[in-house]
Amino acid sequence: GTLTASVDGLGNLKATSVAVQYTGTAGAVTAGTKVSVGSQSYTFSQAIAANTVAFSLKGFSADIANFVSLSGDLGFAKTGTDIVAVGSNVTAALSAGTSASLRLSNASFGLRSGAASTTAFELANGTLTATVDGLGNLKATSVAVRYTGTSASVAAGTKVSVGSQSYTFSQAIAANTVAFSLKGFSADIANFVSLSGDLGFAKTGTDIVAVGSNVTAALSAGTSASLRLSNASFGLRSGAAGTTAFELANGTLTASVDGLGNLKATSVAVQYTGTAGAVAAGTKVSVGSQSYTFSQAIAANTVAFSLKGFSADIANFVSLSGDLGFAKTGTDIVAVGSNVTAALSAGTSASLRLSNASFGLRSGAAGTTAFELANGTLTASVDGLGNLKATSVAVQYTGTAGAVTAGTKVSVGSQSYTFSQAIAANTV
Repeated sequence: GTLTASVDGLGNLKATSVAVQYTGTAGAVTAGTKVSVGSQSYTFSQAIAANTVAFSLKGFSADIANFVSLSGDLGFAKTGTDIVAVGSNVTAALSAGTSASLRLSNASFGLRSGAASTTAFELANGTLTATVDGLGNLKATSVAVRYTGTSASVAAGTKVSVGSQSYTFSQAIAANTVAFSLKGFSADIANFVSLSGDLGFAKTGTDIVAVGSNVTAALSAGTSASLRLSNASFGLRSGAAGTTAFELANGTLTASVDGLGNLKATSVAVQYTGTAGAVAAGTKVSVGSQSYTFSQAIAANTVAFSLKGFSADIANFVSLSGDLGFAKTGTDIVAVGSNVTAALSAGTSASLRLSNASFGLRSGAAGTTAFELANGTLTASVDGLGNLKATSVAVQYTGTAGAVTAGTKVSVGSQSYTFSQAIAANTV
């Protein structure tokens, strides 16, 4: 026959094969059973189990605007005033070209729909295939695709049944939910951070976007140098090749760099943009009722673990302060900064301060930390010495295995610092 179907929220609903089946509690039918009335006959091409009540769609497909496309085999029935559906081996695909896509396949499926805006469906227990340009080894411990209309909240434990098949919504779903949810999400960004947390993905125009909370970014070089921003808010946008951009902010910093004590910052952000991934200040990405706003503009090709209001102490030497960006190069963590200050003080009678200086740092295995400040402004006071000044000032520190060769360059995104002179190990 010819299928005509309308389910609120599902567009372009169709199927390659449709059958309406009913059997009583003892009405099983074997494949090939033929019934005849005069010259007319009908053959049951497939077996039908007893107690089957189903409007079955094989090769079902539908689109949800600005969200996923669905496909698989479903059975529909009526429960009270609602139409319900159950399926297995169902697929939900969320795609923005070839550079960003998520696909949950071979999933279980349940749907309920009645009055306008009451449609709710969920897919779970499937297999995730995901690719987002710039993010490697993307995976998750649990994946669910959820959709509810503006009047369609679902209580935990809600069960929908079609004949002997059923689906149970294990968790409550709020009205107006549109999310491709990844719990236990993790991904790696080459030579930068590893990400982990819980994210929700959706589609906006031609882009895939993601929003998360309690997300963690970790930047590590062994046990001697690491930075970790945890419990952070997260926003991502990705479409064509090179357009991926993400940011984490408003989290908690845990940091350790060999040789630097009491390392902290007043504001921390982890930012990544591809070669065509510039983000304007105020850009907002939304997944259902959740959203993230990029508060500042981010230039294309940015890769930075940024610490504003950074401060640290080097025992029996200087205290450092300023704004730094960290990244990973090979097995080392590196940092670059401008407008950085190093202060060396002995009470009120002797102090030296190099401010507004350029800064470069490299740290990896124990004892390899090396940093330098140069090209700043000297302010100095030593009791008894007047008009104290210098033509060139540098603040240098190297660990016991931290020698630096002349010309060594460290880079964080488009920012870099070059050690113009060699520095011997154990320099303070």
